[in-house]
Amino acid sequence: MDFLRGRRLPRLALVLACGALVVGRASASAPAVHADRILLSLGDLGSAYTVKFSARRSLIDVSSGDSASVRQELARSWLAGAEHSFRGKKVDRGVISQADVFRKGAHMDLILRAWQRDVLRISHGTLQQLPPTAPGTGGALVRGHLFAYELLIYMWRHGRAISSVDVTGLNGTVPVSLVMKLARVQDARMASAG
Repeated sequence: MDFLRGRRLPRLALVLACGALVVGRASASAPAVHADRILLSLGDLGSAYTVKFSARRSLIDVSSGDSASVRQELARSWLAGAEHSFRGKKVDRGVISQADVFRKGAHMDLILRAWQRDVLRISHGTLQQLPPTAPGTGGALVRGHLFAYELLIYMWRHGRAISSVDVTGLNGTVPVSLVMKLARVQDARMASAG
C-alpha cells in the first residue's frame, strides 16, 4: 500500500469499496428476518393499553433453561426473535406478544414442545382445552399464575415461526376469547410473513 501513502481520498475510497463488497455479500446471503413485524401492535389492542416495552430476543434469551439438545437445535436454526409488552391504562391487564423465526429445516416441534413445557413449569400452570378457533399448529393454552396475577398464554407455530400471546390480569379476569382474538391477529401476520 506504499503507492497510497499520503493519498487519503484514494485509500478511503478503497476501504469503502471493500466494505461495500463485504456488507453487500453478507446481506445478500442472509435472509431478511423481521420477527417484530409478526407481533401485535398498539393498534391491535386499542386505546385501553399503552406500550410497556419492545425488545429483540437473543439466542441466550430463548435458550435459557432448555436441555442440551434443544439449545443445540436453537443454535443451529434460530434466526431472530422479538417481543412487545403492553400495559392496561383503562383495564387491569397486561399483554405480551412474542415471535421467533427459524431457518428452513428447523426441528420446530422439538423447540415448541420444550418452550410449552417451560411455560407450564414457570407459571405453575395447567393445560386448558383449545377452542376450535385456535390458530396455528401444535398450540397449547396454559393457565398459570405469576405472583398475584393469573396468566393465560397461547403458544403455537405457523410455518417457520413460533409465537405466543400472554394476557395477564387479576384472578378470573382473563378471558380465553381475548387471548384467541389476539392470537388470530398475530397468526395472520405470521401467515403473511411467509
